[in-house]
Amino acid sequence: MKSASNPSGCPRLRRLALLVFLVSWPVFAQAQAPGSVTILTQPEQTVAGQNIGPSGGPRVEVRDSLNNLLPGASVTVSLNSGSFAAGSTTTSITAGDGTAAFPNLKINAAGSDYTLTFTAGPASATSGQFPVVPAPPAWAEVTTQPVTSVYGSAIAAPAVTLYDAFDNPVRQGYNITASLNSGSFKAGSTATVATDVNGVAVF
Repeated sequence: MKSASNPSGCPRLRRLALLVFLVSWPVFAQAQAPGSVTILTQPEQTVAGQNIGPSGGPRVEVRDSLNNLLPGASVTVSLNSGSFAAGSTTTSITAGDGTAAFPNLKINAAGSDYTLTFTAGPASATSGQFPVVPAPPAWAEVTTQPVTSVYGSAIAAPAVTLYDAFDNPVRQGYNITASLNSGSFKAGSTATVATDVNGVAVF
């Protein structure tokens, strides 16, 4: 007998059930290699022995070859000339936003054309040039000794070089004053001279 649910009236159809098995395969995200490094914060003029500015240090962003931000990537920084001061941290791991900062990079040697290169895997980026200027004066050296002079005549131009704590000649404009171990200079003598661009004061 036919019914609304079984119009053919076939008993077999009443017992037939269709089983559907759904199989889900786990999908594993494959880590992507770094595809690009972008410098978000460029290094700035810095004083010798101090952290490279700005505050917080240079900062970079790393993306994969599909242009996705890449957390967990190792980024290493290097100098075009010389080396970083002891204690500088030259490797940083990108955070969840794909960025890495270098807050404690130091250079002791003064110079005018430093650049930083940031490398993550096969990708890298190089900063613009920035200077490292000498620190405040720490010590002085008589670089041209006075020689025997005729009484009343000018002493043959002794010179003094002023250095910072890292042995860099200081910048222009620091006053150096000469004094005698006995007696006094002749009236009209110039006993105080400012350093020139090489940190030298000539008397």
